[in-house]
Amino acid sequence: MNTKISFLTLLLITGSMSLNAQSNTTVKAGINNKMRKPVVSIEKVRVLYIGLENELAIMADCIADGEIKVTTDNGKIARSETGRYMANPEKPGMARVFVEVNGQKYEYAFSVKYVPDPVAKVGGRSGGRMSANEFKLQNELYADLKNFVFEGIEFRIKGYTFYATDSAAFKQNPGIRMGIAGGSLEPIKDLVAKCSPGTTVVFDEIRVVGADQITRKLPTIAFALY
Repeated sequence: MNTKISFLTLLLITGSMSLNAQSNTTVKAGINNKMRKPVVSIEKVRVLYIGLENELAIMADCIADGEIKVTTDNGKIARSETGRYMANPEKPGMARVFVEVNGQKYEYAFSVKYVPDPVAKVGGRSGGRMSANEFKLQNELYADLKNFVFEGIEFRIKGYTFYATDSAAFKQNPGIRMGIAGGSLEPIKDLVAKCSPGTTVVFDEIRVVGADQITRKLPTIAFALY
C-alpha cells in the first residue's frame, strides 16, 4: 500500500447532511517528504452537543480506514461505519479530537454545549390570550424545540403544577393541582371544565427531560382566557 497521505479530511455532520446550516469544518494535511501542520478551514463555529450522537467524517487519502486512530478527551468517540465516527461528549466546555495517522497526531478543538431549552406550549402557544372554548379542547402540555441544527430532538414533560384563578368559578377557591406527572391535561380536566372567559390559567414548575437525561425546569406559561 502506498502510505503517503495526500490529504486528511475531518467534517462535522448533522444527521446525514453536512453542516451548511450550523458548522462545516474541513481539515487538510498536505504531506510530501516532510510532514506539515494541517491547515484548518472553519466556516462557522464547531459545536458538539451533550446527549446527541455528533457525526464526524474523518478520511485520509491512500490510508485505510482501519489505520486511522481517533480519540477524544471529552466523552467517547467510536467508528460507526467507514469514514464515520460518533462523538458523545459528556461535559460542557471544550473537546479535543485527536486523529493519528502514520504516527502523526492531529488535534482539533470543538466547543461542547447542552442542547438549548425547549419552550413549553399548549395548543401551539407559549402563553397569551386564548379562548376558553379552545383551551378546553387541549389535551397536553408539551415541549417544543425550534430552529435547532439537529432535527427530531424531543423533550418529554416530566411534570407540572396547574393554577386557575380570577373567574367566578375560582373566586373563592382557586383551582390548584400540584405535582402532576407527565404532560397530559387529563388530571386537570375537572378544573379545565370550570374555566370560562376571564379565567387566568397558569402552568408552573414545568419539568422536562431530553436526550441528555438531565431534568430541566422551564419558565412558567400563562393564558388569559376570553
